[in-house]
Amino acid sequence: MLDSARRATEQAPNSGTAWRNLGLALQEEGAFSEAFDAYGRALALNPNDQQVALALAICAGQLGLRDEAFALANHYVQVQPADRIGQVTLVNALLGLDRVREAHDRAVAALSLSPEDSGLWQLAGKTARASGGLNEAVQAFSQAHALDPENPRIVYDMAWTLADLGDLASSLDLTEQALSLNPDAETRAALGFLKATVLLAGGKLAEGWAAYSARNDLALSSAAIYELDLPRWDGTAPLEGRRLLLLAEQGLGDEIAFMGMMDDAIDLVGPNGRITLCADKRLRPLIERSWPCVTAIGHKTQQTMGRRHRWPDPSVEADLWAPLGDLLPKLRSEIGAFNQPKGFLKPCPERLAHWRAWLSSLPGESKIGMAWRSHKMSDERGRNFAPLSAWGPILARPNTSFISLQYGDTSLERAELLERFGVVVYQPPDLDLFNDLEGLAALSAALDLGIGGSNASTNLLGAVGTSLHLIAPPAPWPALGQSAYPWYQGAHMHASPNYGDWDGAMQAAAKATWP
Repeated sequence: MLDSARRATEQAPNSGTAWRNLGLALQEEGAFSEAFDAYGRALALNPNDQQVALALAICAGQLGLRDEAFALANHYVQVQPADRIGQVTLVNALLGLDRVREAHDRAVAALSLSPEDSGLWQLAGKTARASGGLNEAVQAFSQAHALDPENPRIVYDMAWTLADLGDLASSLDLTEQALSLNPDAETRAALGFLKATVLLAGGKLAEGWAAYSARNDLALSSAAIYELDLPRWDGTAPLEGRRLLLLAEQGLGDEIAFMGMMDDAIDLVGPNGRITLCADKRLRPLIERSWPCVTAIGHKTQQTMGRRHRWPDPSVEADLWAPLGDLLPKLRSEIGAFNQPKGFLKPCPERLAHWRAWLSSLPGESKIGMAWRSHKMSDERGRNFAPLSAWGPILARPNTSFISLQYGDTSLERAELLERFGVVVYQPPDLDLFNDLEGLAALSAALDLGIGGSNASTNLLGAVGTSLHLIAPPAPWPALGQSAYPWYQGAHMHASPNYGDWDGAMQAAAKATWP
């Protein structure tokens, strides 16, 4: 079909129908970028073809072109307000823009007109989950599943939601069920990654790390495309004496956590080998100070047509390369292997002394750093962080100064904490907490303790060896089924006993033995 569609556009380059058919064929093959271009040509030739406009909106959403997807879907719905696919596309576009309340209201309105439509129940579940209503989402997905029991994507959505609720056994059962339903490539990859995280959350490390390779399956729109002209390590080939390029992956917090394997990686290549670690350039001084035998370089990441591309900057000669996470099955297949030294990242001594002097000028015996959110706080990610209103038990600690480790403009949030709890949260003077990771690492190492949700700041606290208390949702997969947090020595975890029960986690953290 694809070859004949291409020939049709060559024979009739001014035919909107031919370009539309090519877009459809490319979309079915998963070539969304080319499909987007083909639909664009078709719409330019036939500007009033609303079906092409809708196809272009759907394709834009698949490519992560959020603004374009919304504009095209919104235009289509204004022309065709009763069209179901148009409404679904618009809801998904609103979700992509984190306008979850609008998305949920529109999904519920559409469902009220077609209560036997499994797709609309599924959509209502997605919007409920995005807005934090996980139990409501499970009910909606259950109704969708009853109407369409052979749909693997519905089962996946329900399994993912149950995992977030901490029901790992049910989530894993549903994941296996969905995999047996012959899902498409994208859904199979998403299920593979979900299975990995559920297994890891349950402490099944060998199985979990084996499945964790799904994170790099290019059928996932979130998977990065690594641009390197080097052979990739297969996970088993001996590394003794080889020049190995390790490329940090995921977000900054994962980059930092995975660096706990560096001493073991150095042992793998031996004295005649060489490691180049390609990581966030803000970490370079810390890496070079911590492992003088490792060459530290940066990486560049670019979004191109909805796909994330990453490559070393500058380029480097090596025998093999691997994403840093590919070392996990070999080096961390059991909990006892998490033997990284306490404080594996070494801060600058001069800056450490500077921040110790500043902290000593603050009142109170204890100096505690706190971070309460991520840099990107979509509703999906935001529910993993306790709201400011939940911090009362922590901030009630006497004889303590609290220091903000939260990057971004926090003036309104610190003012809210002062008004709500009567506690000043000090802002470190002249320190860019987002860009100056050298300064943040030194400040973190000078503190008595740090506390917060899992983000770059709390990971850096653990990596420099400061006692860390993590506040987490139920059964977070990075905890690997442990009551403590295995990535850093001296790290404690306080997981909510139930979804949304932040008071339980905060009370537990407040009662913990602190210095």
